[in-house]
Amino acid sequence: MDFTLTDEQELLLDSVREMIARGNYDNYFKECDKKGEFPVKAAEAAVEAGFAALGIPEDHGGTPCDILTMLLVAEEAFANGWPSLCWVNQALAVDDMLSFGNEEQQRAICELGLKGIKPFTLGFSEPQAGSDSAAATTTVTERDGKMFINGTKTFNTGANCAPYMLCIVRDFKNEKVNHDFSMYLLKMDQPGVKMAKLDKIGNNMMHTYEVYLEDVEVTKDDLVGQQGEGLIQLMKNFEVERLITCAANVGMARCAYDEAIRHAGTRMQFGKTIGSF
Repeated sequence: MDFTLTDEQELLLDSVREMIARGNYDNYFKECDKKGEFPVKAAEAAVEAGFAALGIPEDHGGTPCDILTMLLVAEEAFANGWPSLCWVNQALAVDDMLSFGNEEQQRAICELGLKGIKPFTLGFSEPQAGSDSAAATTTVTERDGKMFINGTKTFNTGANCAPYMLCIVRDFKNEKVNHDFSMYLLKMDQPGVKMAKLDKIGNNMMHTYEVYLEDVEVTKDDLVGQQGEGLIQLMKNFEVERLITCAANVGMARCAYDEAIRHAGTRMQFGKTIGSF
């Protein structure tokens, strides 16, 4: 199997390195993490350089990009000290909508992605449903001709700033095993949505929340994909999300390794660098 990068991929990775080096963001990122603030300046630079457009179809104003190239870009960005939660979330959101969303949903999410805005928080995990996604108890029910979502979602990254939540809910209209879940794209600013910030020991540039949904009204236009196919669609999301997570962690490991080498080459003890021991 040939792992040689194409000329276009090499140029793209060079552009990533140049953008990050030009911004000299090290101290800025440290300050943002210390203050718990999103790195707006860096996100704007990524948008200006065109990286927010990667993976978005041309007819939505973006730059088509295969998943391998997206992963290469993500790894290289993280290897050069880029925050792990900045801009990659947009790529995942766009992939979800292009796979299952209707035309209006695709348009809305792509527009947000092009601006470098995190389009939605993922409403998959629940207090008692993490790895076991089928244990989710959040429901969508019909009452007086309207549909309402009730339940609790947890580990919702960026819920305070994302305009939407991609929410998986138990749908009792289909009692067939693994076909009793549906996905909805609900607005985070509508009545019935409340949240509480969770404490973390890292990644403080984007906060994580527990979100409480109480009689949050949705319509058939908010349904993502097919009714009863939510769990199947969730597995498709995981395919891409896991790959991006792997790329992020490989990149961060490279960054830590390079930093350790630099430190070992400059830190002096007993009259010589510790790397020479």
